Amino acid sequence: MKKNIDVFDFNEEDELAESASGKLLEKFANPSSSISPALQCRRIQSCESLLLFFFFLLYLHTVIVLAEA
Repeated sequence: MKKNIDVFDFNEEDELAESASGKLLEKFANPSSSISPALQCRRIQSCESLLLFFFFLLYLHTVIVLAEA
């Protein structure tokens, strides 16, 4: 069975929708390019500290559960 493949032809109305969606997506763009490298480094270190704390709590929970078993 042979299928017809058509090419979509954009019109002015489609271009307006593309422009509007692009402007909307700009609101959710990553603002990190305007943040200083020192602040970015502190944010990364804070995230690392939180992750280490989370894994430590997970480890303690595992030890307690295994000790009770």
